[in-house]
Amino acid sequence: MKKYLNFFLCAITIALFSCSKEDNSVKEREVYLWGYTLSLPPDGKREPAFSTFLFFDGKYADKFTPKTYYAPENKHLADYLHNMPLDTVYKTLLKDEMLLLDDGTLVSPEYSFVDSHPVISGKPSTPKYLPPGDYFIVAFYGGGGWTQSDYKNKYACKRITITENEYVFLPITVVIPREYTVYGNITWINLADKYPESL
Repeated sequence: MKKYLNFFLCAITIALFSCSKEDNSVKEREVYLWGYTLSLPPDGKREPAFSTFLFFDGKYADKFTPKTYYAPENKHLADYLHNMPLDTVYKTLLKDEMLLLDDGTLVSPEYSFVDSHPVISGKPSTPKYLPPGDYFIVAFYGGGGWTQSDYKNKYACKRITITENEYVFLPITVVIPREYTVYGNITWINLADKYPESL
């Protein structure tokens, strides 16, 4: 009888542990990433684009100072930006998909996605599944070492918290403008945002 009682108690313990473990499991969030370009800011049409989204640990937002640069007033802006050396941070992002921190350390993203918008690829959007957490996102036009001169040398970044919600997907959009007066870090523009007065 004692033998059966011990077996019964063990079975209950295992069942309770399994339920507890299942209840505390982390559910990944369904995320969609869509990049756009804006050829004629501020009011031009926002076109679907080939873009890169890098998700770094959120703690690196405190160790990275985004820098924005402006083209000299006495230069022909288009020629200047087409022929200028690449910003060091941007160059590292584009070629190595790594973030150059203020102290010179290079860090890799937790997740990296190089995607064509479904309008370009002709394929349905592919969801990404990310665990809830604190992320520092850096996005730019192009990917895999390739970009286009009108949109090069620019990246946008922001810190977000992804929460657990298995019923609602999370859309993340970014617009990279063809803007010849500024390079380096630019303001993150969502698809629905008005064009900012200053990048």
